[in-house]
Amino acid sequence: MTLNFRKVPEYFLNDKIRELIHNILYLVNQSPLLPDNCKSEDEVIMVETNSESEDKLLMAKTNHGETQDLPVEEEDLYEPSVIRINEDSSEETLNWNTIKEKVDTYRKQLKKGKYAVDTLYYFLIDYSGFHGPTSNLLSGYFPKMLNALPKNMQFCVSTLSEEETKFFDLLLRTEDIADIKTVTEEEKILKRLANNIFDAITMHGRDDLSEVEHMFRNIVPLLDATIRKDNHYRVKYGETLLEATANRRNKGTDPNDRARIGYKVDVIFEYRISWAPVIGCMEVSGGLPRCSRSKEWDDTRKLGLELRDLWLDAMEKLAGANANEIVWWGLTVVGLKIRVYALAAAGGLFHLVLMYECLLPSSPVDLVNLELAYLVLKEFKKKLDETRDILCKLNQERIKLITRGKRGSDELLREVGKKPEIINTPEPRKRTNREKRQLPWRRNIDLITDPNLNGERMYSGKKIRFERNKAKKFSDWKKSQPEKKNRKNKNEKKKFVDQKRKERKNKKKLKEKKKDKERKSG
Repeated sequence: MTLNFRKVPEYFLNDKIRELIHNILYLVNQSPLLPDNCKSEDEVIMVETNSESEDKLLMAKTNHGETQDLPVEEEDLYEPSVIRINEDSSEETLNWNTIKEKVDTYRKQLKKGKYAVDTLYYFLIDYSGFHGPTSNLLSGYFPKMLNALPKNMQFCVSTLSEEETKFFDLLLRTEDIADIKTVTEEEKILKRLANNIFDAITMHGRDDLSEVEHMFRNIVPLLDATIRKDNHYRVKYGETLLEATANRRNKGTDPNDRARIGYKVDVIFEYRISWAPVIGCMEVSGGLPRCSRSKEWDDTRKLGLELRDLWLDAMEKLAGANANEIVWWGLTVVGLKIRVYALAAAGGLFHLVLMYECLLPSSPVDLVNLELAYLVLKEFKKKLDETRDILCKLNQERIKLITRGKRGSDELLREVGKKPEIINTPEPRKRTNREKRQLPWRRNIDLITDPNLNGERMYSGKKIRFERNKAKKFSDWKKSQPEKKNRKNKNEKKKFVDQKRKERKNKKKLKEKKKDKERKSG
């Protein structure tokens, strides 16, 4: 298959055409919509403008499968797509060092102001096509990279049982859900779920909800019916601090000097393991209507960093065991859409993959969407169980290593792969003196209180230098400063103002006397 886009005028490359070209690249390389037996041949994909600058070349792929990537100055965000992991039958081996070098080159050319919003800065790879620079840089390697990830990174939604199918059909046919009689505990849970969701989609103002109200009306009933009903799990709602992030931020520092808190997570899934309680996270991106794409990307990037911190915390607590096969699962909610993400570590990088997405009910007409959302969260709960089982198994192997002095099985003789580098969030840029003076609450005057001046304030708008050790009082410091030309002190200014006032009064009196004389003479 050959696609040639040559010498496209620069003014034609608007946002829609860029998104179209990105989708074509995605479909050619690894689209999950293509059948498994459909393989793309050697292709030449060229996007070039008429500009003389070489920076306009976005991507040039040769027949040898190698890509020449140039830095992308602007961050492009696209609609994310679900990734299907298929087996790669090609004999070509994957070289992680080449991929790592590409990421390192991109990070070096990245502007400092974009560190906090670019996932590649944290060695975090987004496979969904959401982050345009990541797709432009590594899309040719995505199929082989996905096959190198843990084999348990699969998400297959099961079907409803016969009892669940009959009960859901009854819920959809009835006019009043409260009239339905329930027998089993599962039927009671489904009836309560359908009743809460039906109230949420028929209430007044259902299309204009804040983030908190949207979460508690449309998301919490589903989580309660699937995950929270298991007594071994605990679901925390509403800006809960993530301890794994706090441990990473405070590592190697004195907490008495400065203690930093962790990320504030919208929903945290905990299990009764004292040494690793958190096994999943969820981020809600705004309420209804749907939030902006930048807000959506910020929460997706934040979810990836939260799952990365959970991976790091488990690796430190499971020292001696191979925890590379652990897959961490998370959720994002964007408008009325739930997305399931998975994170794993391989080749010195973190890999964030969009595994599944489904729609929530928005009106009584599409209440049937509740069936799929219910099954998706049930499958998500199974994935949390798998993560829990792997953590418990690795902990047992770690204890055997400590107590028996040898490894419990031959499986642990494998070498632990290269760990990805952990990049902390960059510190905020310090404001310059000019920016501080421009802040509204400073009123363009920078007043500094010096402890050696007995609490008196001094004007430092023009960076006046002084000797702190010698000056004990403000008056002493003022006398030591050289007098400035064309600048009156307060007393002189007061005399000048009083004199002007007197002159104005005298002029006014003279005018009144003149008018009186004219009246008398007339």
